[in-house]
Amino acid sequence: MQVVVITGLAQGMGREVAKLLAASKVPVAGFDIDKEGLESLRGELEKAGCEHLLIELDIADRPGILQFRDAVLEKFGRVDVVVSNVGIGFFGPFEEVDLEKALKCMELNVIGTAAIFQAFLPSMRANRSGRLIAISSLVGQIPFPFESIYSASKFAVEGLVLSLRYEVEPFGIRVALVE
Repeated sequence: MQVVVITGLAQGMGREVAKLLAASKVPVAGFDIDKEGLESLRGELEKAGCEHLLIELDIADRPGILQFRDAVLEKFGRVDVVVSNVGIGFFGPFEEVDLEKALKCMELNVIGTAAIFQAFLPSMRANRSGRLIAISSLVGQIPFPFESIYSASKFAVEGLVLSLRYEVEPFGIRVALVE
């Protein structure tokens, strides 16, 4: 049985993926900043009889991500799939963009994806297998008006994934992008 890590799994797409995996008894580990959403999901995973490890954690907490990785590897022994489903939207006219908020958007969407992938790559490389999946957006290829910063962050995620694919493929690790 594979072990799947999902970031941003307390709600939305991440939550639905976790529930689908739980229905097939696939062990799920993940984190989110939404404590109530995590507690609710924990109850659903327990009801489904799914082995899991869920913690409250911010993707910007680099030491926390490494502690999470260590806890996941200790509990499950390995990780087969990492889904980076972290990110925030950022919308509005470019000339009114608060650049501090824009920086936060880039940090979460791009560096957050890089951080979770980087944390689990050594164990995947050692096992010579694994899958890294980044959740992106259509605006990572076709930008929309009033989404310049969000589009830029998703273009960056796409570039990260496309480049990383070449680096890790020789180690049996596959990389995918979901738009």
